[in-house]
Amino acid sequence: MKAVTAVLTIISMIFSFFSGLMPWNAVYYFDSVNGNDSNNGKSIEEAFQSLDKLNNIKLLPGNTVYIACGSEFRGQLFCQKGVTYTACGEGEKPTFLGSANASDSSKWSKTEHQNLWVFEDELDADVGNIIFNDGEKVGTKYITGVKGFTGELNELKFDLDFYHSTADKKVYLYSEQNPALRFGSIELALRKHVITLAKGATVDGLRVLYGGAHGIKGGNVNVTVRNCEIGFVGGSILPDYDTVRYGNAIEFWNDSKNVLVENCYIYDIYDTGITFQSNSDCTMKNLTFRNNTIERCTFSFEYYNGEGGMFENILIDSNVFLDAGKGWGKQRPDPEYTSHINSWSVKENRCKNFVISNNILDGSTYSLFVIASTAGTLPELNSNKYIQYEDGNLTLNMKFSGCEDYLKQLDPNADISIKARRLFS
Repeated sequence: MKAVTAVLTIISMIFSFFSGLMPWNAVYYFDSVNGNDSNNGKSIEEAFQSLDKLNNIKLLPGNTVYIACGSEFRGQLFCQKGVTYTACGEGEKPTFLGSANASDSSKWSKTEHQNLWVFEDELDADVGNIIFNDGEKVGTKYITGVKGFTGELNELKFDLDFYHSTADKKVYLYSEQNPALRFGSIELALRKHVITLAKGATVDGLRVLYGGAHGIKGGNVNVTVRNCEIGFVGGSILPDYDTVRYGNAIEFWNDSKNVLVENCYIYDIYDTGITFQSNSDCTMKNLTFRNNTIERCTFSFEYYNGEGGMFENILIDSNVFLDAGKGWGKQRPDPEYTSHINSWSVKENRCKNFVISNNILDGSTYSLFVIASTAGTLPELNSNKYIQYEDGNLTLNMKFSGCEDYLKQLDPNADISIKARRLFS
């Protein structure tokens, strides 16, 4: 009898522990417009509302979080292990904003300097970009020590130049009139990763905008990211650096394995659309990137590994890469390195069964690709379509025009097109 009582006590304790967690296959709903955190979250009619609730609710692997289309959350989403985050309903994808709203004209004040305005809120996180009217225009960030800028406010002299002061944590912007009277929407991209992944998580059908760091970031993860839209990400200065700036739309770091990224639309990223990278000797394995469209990024795709590292079973297939270097990332101090696929020429990039196939690489302000390996192991190129302007490069300093034979050696089934003139601004 005592044994039975002990067993029942243990069962009761286990039940009590897990009672605060959602069942393994539970489904919960969030709606930032019509939800309420006092609801039970078990139906769209009883949806929860806030990002704080979404980050702090205790979930189990196998749970699914449905987020109503038309929802908008400002801040960071921290995924939980094994949980699926996906859209439901009709309308615009649920949107996650990594920015501060600066659209209120009463929060902008004139300074003593001609045409220079200051935003009244103090912002601890570095502002990497200012996005006006959902991308109609962007600001030009001034950084002390870059291109001769000394940090004096009177050095801002051109429309939409801005400086985020570390002294008073305020943003200064050059404009002939109150910027919030010129633009209906002003977003200050803050140094945040908008969505941080967890092992086994799935992110499906979400929209990620205006983060100053990375859009979706994961390290040592096995995840799926599909049907997402990611735009105007990056520009903030990395912690402990003076001038190096974030950011990537989707980044995987170190020992990530069993990763799928598909059917995503990525645009106007300061650094890279999609990247997997490591500075250590780890193995990144079973990574698939397919059917994504990436445009106006400094690099559409980037990969590299550290000394002794390995890429194994990598597939980059049926993606469309457009207009590398045409976006706002041309503010970079090194715009000459723009390319659609970039592995950096000084990295080992050891690999096995690494295939780049059936992609379209269309137009770059510098080169179409830099695919290199100091260890002598290169990916297999197969049936890609290459489109570049005659004054552009194929790779590194090789002019595209005249290099068709070399490209055919790399990719025997290549489809090659040369355009007569560059169409970049």
